[in-house]
Amino acid sequence: MVRILLNLLAFTMLVSCISGRIENQYTKGLVFSNLKSDFVIENINSLNCETINASVIEHVLTTGVIATSREIHDYYSYVGCSVKGTVEVNGANTGFKFDYGGILYLKNGQTIACGEKCCVKGFQYCTWDKDGLKG
Repeated sequence: MVRILLNLLAFTMLVSCISGRIENQYTKGLVFSNLKSDFVIENINSLNCETINASVIEHVLTTGVIATSREIHDYYSYVGCSVKGTVEVNGANTGFKFDYGGILYLKNGQTIACGEKCCVKGFQYCTWDKDGLKG
């Protein structure tokens, strides 16, 4: 039983850590790496929150835009389903909270949001208002 649990823990750690380089397509010089999360869901609105994996967050990091708190307020919706983790931003480690509305709050003060070019091909973690931010 202990061996099964240890193997499961090792597999989870392997799956939940992406060390590759993730370059943002729209902000020159914004590079992410060492994305880590246990993908434990925080569900503050008692919704049916689905489990996500690193590819969801990678998509937002790659195609999202830097957004101000005003833009988040005006053009996005906070869902209440979220996961936490850490990521390196240009080599500096910082924590994050990813809300399923497509909003990644970085503890370094930046917010990356899933805007126009991120909300493509049915990407379900997008609450961007099409009449607003053109990111």
